[in-house]
Amino acid sequence: MSSSARDLEGARHFQEQLDEDEVFQMAVTKLVNTMAGTNDDLDVGVLEATWIALDEFEAQAERLEELEAENEELRERVSKLEGDVAQSKSSTTSSQTKVGLAMEVAMDEAVRRCSKGIRGGSVDYPAVRDIADREHGTDLNSGTVYDAFDRLADDWAAFHVKEGQDGPNTDNKQLRCNKEAISPALEEAVSSGGN
Repeated sequence: MSSSARDLEGARHFQEQLDEDEVFQMAVTKLVNTMAGTNDDLDVGVLEATWIALDEFEAQAERLEELEAENEELRERVSKLEGDVAQSKSSTTSSQTKVGLAMEVAMDEAVRRCSKGIRGGSVDYPAVRDIADREHGTDLNSGTVYDAFDRLADDWAAFHVKEGQDGPNTDNKQLRCNKEAISPALEEAVSSGGN
């Protein structure tokens, strides 16, 4: 076998042993040498380290893009949630919360008036609505206030509801407080601001 045949066979055997990355690295080395106009071989270790660093950089760049996309999605979700919260605060409060507020305002005002002898201890819808609007920034409708009146009359012996002349749901409906029936528990509820 001639020396050129042995060289060819050795080259084929060597090429088979190289994996794809090494072949690519060698090709790039040859390209870099050709472009640089030099025939010096680059240190394969340096080239390998460069490729590893480039692969890591590429992986980190991809991860950065993923994180930026995720960050943008989270910002949009936070913005939507902030909008929902703002809308919730500015929109109508739930009817249960409004009834609770109406009960608190009506109870406090009726007991205050009763204790001071004002209007015979009675409170009506316009008074409760005005206090709720002024002190709590909440608009209460007549149905909510009348529901609160009925619940207070059911919960506390000191209260009763006086129906208006035109039926149960008129502006003339009142919550009345009987001074003699104010219990220590009711006084405590009024002073603590709850019912």
